[in-house]
Amino acid sequence: KPAWPLRRELYAHGGSIYPPRRPLAPARLAMAAGLALACGDNPMTVRYAWRRRLQRLARRIVAMSPDLVVVGDTFLADLAPLLKGKVPRLLIDTHNVESRLPRRVGRESRNPVTKLRCAAEAAYLEGMERRLLPLADQVWAVSDDDARHYREVLGLGNVLVVPNVLDMARYPVPDLPPPAVPTVVFCGWFRHWPNEDAAVKLIAHSRRLAERGVTHDLVLVGRDPTPAMAAAAEGMAQVTITGEVPDVAPYIGGATVFAAPIAAGSGTKLKVLEAMALERAVLTTEVGAEGLYL
Repeated sequence: KPAWPLRRELYAHGGSIYPPRRPLAPARLAMAAGLALACGDNPMTVRYAWRRRLQRLARRIVAMSPDLVVVGDTFLADLAPLLKGKVPRLLIDTHNVESRLPRRVGRESRNPVTKLRCAAEAAYLEGMERRLLPLADQVWAVSDDDARHYREVLGLGNVLVVPNVLDMARYPVPDLPPPAVPTVVFCGWFRHWPNEDAAVKLIAHSRRLAERGVTHDLVLVGRDPTPAMAAAAEGMAQVTITGEVPDVAPYIGGATVFAAPIAAGSGTKLKVLEAMALERAVLTTEVGAEGLYL
């Protein structure tokens, strides 16, 4: 649930909250996904809700007699067939093209099991997109790149680009002296494969720089750092792995360069936008800069 001050503000404006289901442990999530697949349900949706929970939520939404319903995630698009024809207007707001991510991860991975898993996941997700997104009166994309995919690959006609933006008031440019040692910063949720992959690559680059006598610091900021990152950084005093922090802005603001060697992903990368808002130099890839109109 949102924090109480936000809930109070939401209630004051006539809003309501439908509490999320408690997250499942990985083993239970895998069992639930298999059971959903056997029952003809969407195994990607069980991480958020069972079919009966979605049905209750749909009934609750219809009872509110809304003028417009925005489904805020492709993985919740299973609400679309439950709401179609029962609400005046139905929109699906997609954070990215979900099928792109596993397809790109599979292309980058060297693990044959990962490649097979990603191919199957990408095929399933694209089928879900083809089945559910056309039910919406309008689909929102975060960039022209994503919108082009929906139009050209899925054949969707009513696609609107609603780009990701930042509240610049939350990102005052720091008035700091340059760091004593050139500092490279990268941030992200590291259980997400593209972020873990980028972090491990940066650690490898840092090791090579240190071997050449190049003095520098590498700071990896974000929750759930992985064992692969810890193993790669073993014995490297110049590498700091912070874990979860209250605010990434001070870390990005103190960087000499924000490096994001992202090889797989979709949508737009808010971490890159944050670094640009803080006027840091950014070094990234074509995928990292995707959708940012650079």
